[in-house]
Amino acid sequence: MCDLAATSCALRLLRAHRVVQVRRAGRPAHYRLADSHMRTLFALAITHIGHDTETHHQGERSDG
Repeated sequence: MCDLAATSCALRLLRAHRVVQVRRAGRPAHYRLADSHMRTLFALAITHIGHDTETHHQGERSDG
């Protein structure tokens, strides 16, 4: 489980830099990426993580 204070701080920074938008429905808050540019950057980052993982696994050697 994540530290609530750290999560709140991270979300506050993301809002301040206009990476995410928040919609409140009473007490709960719903976050989403701010715009299509942020969604594109996020999709590229996720794709990059997948490529990095594939490259890492291809470089491993089997001892058996």
